Amino acid sequence: MKKISTIFLLAIAFTFLVFSNAGAQIAGWHFTNYVGDEAQSVALLTAQGLQINKPVLTRGAGLTPVASNARGFHGTFSVNTITDFNTAKTAGTYYQVLIKIDNNYILDLATLNYRVRRSGSNAPQMFMWTYNVSDITDVANTGGSESGLVFTALHTEQTYIGYNGGSPDQNGGAVQSEVSLNIGDLQDLASTKVVRLRMYCWFAPTQTKNIAQTIGLGKSINNTTEYAVLSLGGTLENTLPVQLTSFAAKPSKNSVQLSWSTASEQNNSYFEILRSAKGQPDVVIGKVNGNGTTSTANQYHFTDYAPLASAYYQLRQVDYNGDSQKSEVVFVSVNLNQSTLVAGAGNGKLLANYQSNTASTANFSVVDLNGKVVVKKLVLLEKGANQIEVPVVLNKGLYLARLTESDGKTQSTKFIYQ
Repeated sequence: MKKISTIFLLAIAFTFLVFSNAGAQIAGWHFTNYVGDEAQSVALLTAQGLQINKPVLTRGAGLTPVASNARGFHGTFSVNTITDFNTAKTAGTYYQVLIKIDNNYILDLATLNYRVRRSGSNAPQMFMWTYNVSDITDVANTGGSESGLVFTALHTEQTYIGYNGGSPDQNGGAVQSEVSLNIGDLQDLASTKVVRLRMYCWFAPTQTKNIAQTIGLGKSINNTTEYAVLSLGGTLENTLPVQLTSFAAKPSKNSVQLSWSTASEQNNSYFEILRSAKGQPDVVIGKVNGNGTTSTANQYHFTDYAPLASAYYQLRQVDYNGDSQKSEVVFVSVNLNQSTLVAGAGNGKLLANYQSNTASTANFSVVDLNGKVVVKKLVLLEKGANQIEVPVVLNKGLYLARLTESDGKTQSTKFIYQ
């Protein structure tokens, strides 16, 4: 599924993308002229149909926002005694991404890429990414404290790669080593789970420490197309390939009108219309193309121009890869006129229904608008309802179907081949 939504608000840009290939970017942050002093970098953004529900970037309580660092998300420490992972956890010197998944979607995380910027060589220089996966009903996800959550390291502690007392990347920050998220806990994540990714920061024990110097995420290049400050890679899949919201069959004059609607579609190639006189529908009488992948509602219609007096209908939805699923079965009855021929055609097949008063033979033919006979067939009629099925290769257009019984009685009807 490819879907791209881009949002810009108050000079902060957040982009969300969904791709079908593994490891593609699913979320990324860009801070254009952002001064870094808000508690939540995307707190005011609206979801706009995104299947990750507003990934939120926040700071821990141990980091004080710095308003002067444009195009980044930074903070300073309050003390210089935070010198290892455990003291960083206690002090709350971390940056966190919180992820919630919409219903009917499964998320597989793959990679985390990020850029870190230190404002000087005496700023904190050690950090480590960790994760926590909790149930949506957990107290931390229902307005309670996060203090009880346990975080697991994604890698060993890392020393900042980049600025070290005068290198030219001081102002722009530096890209750090990619973090793999391809672990069991971060796969097959459903809407019942909440994911937190935290980068804890601390001073190296032996370094010169200056709590006025910052460490944080950034800086963004000063444009709106680059999202390397922080980005997540993975896949996001809809567990319901096609969400069918209605399916109905309505009798009309010598026909049946079928209609159905979908709320969303994933890789939807087409629908087949199945019909039977009794029991499980097993005969394909038509085909309607789907709309691929879409999150908007769609309406579909199909007319059975050669209906049975009573019939069962069902849809079979088929994906691009051949996977399929069936709808519920609906029943409809039609008051067909006695001794009336009803015909309809499409997708290489002609179907005609005829109510005969007697058992006999009949000549069945189809004539185009130029009077040319394009189909001719001898059929055996039974007393009562009869269905005539003929494979055809016709141009789209209007035709006349004619049936003449052995006693000379003739019935005809017009139909459109589509």
